[in-house]
Amino acid sequence: MEILAHVTRGGISESRHAGFIAIADATGKALLTSGPLEQDRVAFLRSSAKPFQAIPLVETGAADAFGLTPAELALACASHSGQPEHTRQVQAMLDKGGLRVDQLLCGAHYPYHQPTADAMKVEGRSPTNLHSNCSGKHTGMLLTCQHMGWPTESYTEPDHPLQQAILKAVADFAGLNPSEIATARDGCSVVSFGLTTLQMATAFARLGRPSYWEKQGNPDRAKAGSRLTEAMYTYPFNIGGSGRGDTDLMESAPGGRVYSKAGAEAVWCMGFPQRGVALAIKIEDGANRAEPAILSRILHLTGLLNEAEIAAYEARQLVSLKNVRGIVVGDYQAVFDLKSPEDWDKGCC
Repeated sequence: MEILAHVTRGGISESRHAGFIAIADATGKALLTSGPLEQDRVAFLRSSAKPFQAIPLVETGAADAFGLTPAELALACASHSGQPEHTRQVQAMLDKGGLRVDQLLCGAHYPYHQPTADAMKVEGRSPTNLHSNCSGKHTGMLLTCQHMGWPTESYTEPDHPLQQAILKAVADFAGLNPSEIATARDGCSVVSFGLTTLQMATAFARLGRPSYWEKQGNPDRAKAGSRLTEAMYTYPFNIGGSGRGDTDLMESAPGGRVYSKAGAEAVWCMGFPQRGVALAIKIEDGANRAEPAILSRILHLTGLLNEAEIAAYEARQLVSLKNVRGIVVGDYQAVFDLKSPEDWDKGCC
């Protein structure tokens, strides 16, 4: 597996992050990769799966039955930071279904947004399931179950009708049969899905390509994908929050230029609907500290965003390595190339 980035200190490469990058279109064709395809390993999609986990919410009619707004659909696809704006909207979603916070089975943790977490600690408030970064997704799942008459107390279990519907959707988007997908329990207790980086990129390309699903004779899926991706790039703050990579990227390239969803263990997927392609990144060791440098290089190499948009993203996210006093002591340097799989096979420069 190729080295994607070096972490430097004093001009020396102190640490290195290997991984794999794939850019694909909706047919599943690998357009560019960071190495030969045989280097592409299966990894779990983790929270990058959230837009697909929201597909049943839209396709079953639950989103419309409960009057969910586009902003709330974005939260159903989100790993939000637990800021007051997020928890207030998730509570509103629960209220629309007559649901309670204690019905959410995502677990509780302090908000990712440190000022919000600090304020809660000063006030002596413990986090609830509402503060979980996954509470919007889980609320969408509960609403789907409520609408379909499925059990709400066991919706996280792999054999539950909802999780089976999600598995089928992920398989469709990735171009696989459900039996071909490795599954495991995710951090928030629902099912997580094992895909190669190329399959992740394919799934994200199809998510924002309604014409693909129309050709497959599935107009409902075309509409669902369009609604969710539009919600994501229209309400980027709801996908992450202040200072988060997904939010900063989508806000740096507004107008539907990109929809983005990162996942744990250094998985990051994004689609470029105006280009009809998507990319997926998986860093082998699970550390995401070099992701901004890696993404910056991808964007410069490919031109998937224009220079002004790239510069806006870099101003928010691209940082040097600093010590505890704020002194710059090193850098993150992306070092990979992107080639077609055919060129990798030929050893082409």
